[in-house]
Amino acid sequence: MIDFGLKNGVAYYIGRGFETDLHKHHALEFIFSIEGAFSIETTEKVFSDVTSVGIQPNVPHKFIGGNGVYLFVFIEPELKRCIQISDQLFDKEDVFISNILDEKINIDSTNLLNLNELARVLSISIADEEDYKIFDERIKNAIEIIKNHINEESLSLAYVSNKVNLSEDRFRHLFSEQIGLPFGRYVLWCRLQKAIILYSKKLNFTEAAHESGFSDSAHLSRVFVEMFGIAPSRVLKKIA
Repeated sequence: MIDFGLKNGVAYYIGRGFETDLHKHHALEFIFSIEGAFSIETTEKVFSDVTSVGIQPNVPHKFIGGNGVYLFVFIEPELKRCIQISDQLFDKEDVFISNILDEKINIDSTNLLNLNELARVLSISIADEEDYKIFDERIKNAIEIIKNHINEESLSLAYVSNKVNLSEDRFRHLFSEQIGLPFGRYVLWCRLQKAIILYSKKLNFTEAAHESGFSDSAHLSRVFVEMFGIAPSRVLKKIA
């Protein structure tokens, strides 16, 4: 049982029987057991034999699954819907919440990308707001520039800061403050999403790497492992 979708800042992946190394990424992540329990390790805690978990953005964690089937949902934290979900489920001081559910769940993946199905599973309500939370207008423009030029390997902080009429130092600080990631790390996150989309549309791995702004396929592989804790060959070949 393999399923995958990615659209407008939301992605899901359903896969069987694997585990990851310690990793962290920019998304709010939920993991649910469809068949079989799993364990999650952070740098501070171990959660064993759980059936559901939520992990805040940029929290290092390791997933340990058995031979079961698991659903992973990733949501960009800038989305207004993500903020609604986070506000309802997470204590502001906590970076981790476990055992949202204590039993296996049935998932309608057709509604996961608009988050209606996730809200149903979590027994919460969210407004249908597909746009992003309000940033400084210059940061909103910067995000648009990044996404429009993501396939250009030369995309740089200097280029974007100039386009939004900020000094490099001011832009670097303001971007990190509002997005929660340094500029370079955010660019890699956007490139990774682009590469996964291209690969799912039948480009080969090398083509997907170049078309999303990575220097080569090895660079894409390294970033994938850093952010998801597993070699892309273990999961991407199943969605092509």
